[in-house]
Amino acid sequence: MLSLASSLGQLFINHTIKDFGPVTNSLIMTLRQFLSLLLSAIIFLHPLTILQMIGATIVFIATYGQSFVLNSRSKPSSTLSSSSSSTTVNIPA
Repeated sequence: MLSLASSLGQLFINHTIKDFGPVTNSLIMTLRQFLSLLLSAIIFLHPLTILQMIGATIVFIATYGQSFVLNSRSKPSSTLSSSSSSTTVNIPA
């Protein structure tokens, strides 16, 4: 049963990386670990220090910020205009 769960997890990871990229996969995995940590603290009454919460928040914000920056860079302008004429050239993305 454990090997089946592991195989399905690997398929999910491979599908996510192929369709959305490694940064999105990293964001999903970081969010999953953050939620697991938070639920463990709530359900089992595990104490969390303020430094642990700050550290987890910094990691999540940094991963999300990297994803945001990479997505904004991957959307270049689709039109170029020549200064000598009024012709617009469309470049497929």
